[in-house]
Amino acid sequence: DNVAVADRLDPHMRLYFTKRNADELVDGDPQGSVRDYGNPLYYIFPNLIILVQPDHATVLAVLPKGTENCIVHGGALVPPVTDKGPAGSLKADAHWDRNVKIFWDALDEDFQMGQAIQAGFRSGANSHITFGRFEQGCAWFHDSLDRRL
Repeated sequence: DNVAVADRLDPHMRLYFTKRNADELVDGDPQGSVRDYGNPLYYIFPNLIILVQPDHATVLAVLPKGTENCIVHGGALVPPVTDKGPAGSLKADAHWDRNVKIFWDALDEDFQMGQAIQAGFRSGANSHITFGRFEQGCAWFHDSLDRRL
């Protein structure tokens, strides 16, 4: 449950989010690719994220716009041909559109949570923040940012 591996490559990071089938690796010899057992995510400091999935990758760039807002640019890097057909075909485009929508829907939940957290920060009620053990990457980001500022 909520198993991930995080590597600090200061100031960058690499995270690996395991899939349910990763338990096959405990007693067996891995078959296939690292992508079959989880999704690597690469964070390039200060604002680029690349999520590698089995058949494509999603790239996000987060650009600050003052202290209250940011702009998020994103897109999917897809292969030119899959079992759904060549890129640009109706079947392939429908497939990738569904994948991209799932990705953005998941991020929308994170964005909403982030906005609520930021509102709490603005209240001034907290003197400091303690990150949970599954949020090591957030602590590393803030450490890297503090050193550079």
